[in-house]
Amino acid sequence: MGAYFLDSSAAVKLFVVEPGTPWITKLVDPVDSHEIFVVRITPAEITAALFRRVKAGSLLPGQASAALG
Repeated sequence: MGAYFLDSSAAVKLFVVEPGTPWITKLVDPVDSHEIFVVRITPAEITAALFRRVKAGSLLPGQASAALG
């Protein structure tokens, strides 16, 4: 068990497959009992990151909305 701070660039890997996604997914697995910390602004930063990808055409609007749901 460990304690980890995730910034928004790490946390977004939970919603978009990119390098590092498997490691972050394993890190937040409840079976491993790690403590995960984020700052209060992280949800807003993740939303912005996902919709930047929509604007760039690398993510569909429905995928971004589903990830935020």
